Amino acid sequence: MTTPQNEAPRFDFEAYGRSAVEQYSKKRSKYQEFAQTVRDILVDALRGEGVRVNDIQFRAKEIESFGKKAMMPSEQNPEEPKYRNPLAQITDMAGVRVITFFPRTVIQVCRCIEEEFEVVEKEDHIAALQKQEKLGYQSIHYLVKLRANRTGLPEYKKI
Repeated sequence: MTTPQNEAPRFDFEAYGRSAVEQYSKKRSKYQEFAQTVRDILVDALRGEGVRVNDIQFRAKEIESFGKKAMMPSEQNPEEPKYRNPLAQITDMAGVRVITFFPRTVIQVCRCIEEEFEVVEKEDHIAALQKQEKLGYQSIHYLVKLRANRTGLPEYKKI
């Protein structure tokens, strides 16, 4: 397919997505390992505090899901991708979900997360739902990193 001389070639989102998926596929196991490590730290911390939860699940982002997200067009310019560097910019490639029995336990879980990890970002979806007077999936989302005191330890250097 040819384009007129005055028109710039369209961005190839499909090829871009394939390339991003190829890169992520090589590193996905590291994200799975990181998610499991975060889960293990939380299990130990919550147990140490005597906090009982229903379940703690972990996962690395599925390859297909990563590809779809990497190919998303930019809101400012739909002819360009939203993520120019998907591996660096997509932040939900490893995830841990703590499911509690009671809403009051959420506060204890939050305290443990904030003590054990460096919090990069926190989104309180509970407050937003209450403000809008809506029912729904009540959650608090964190974007975290391992604290410096952990990253120097041999067991965490690989992640």
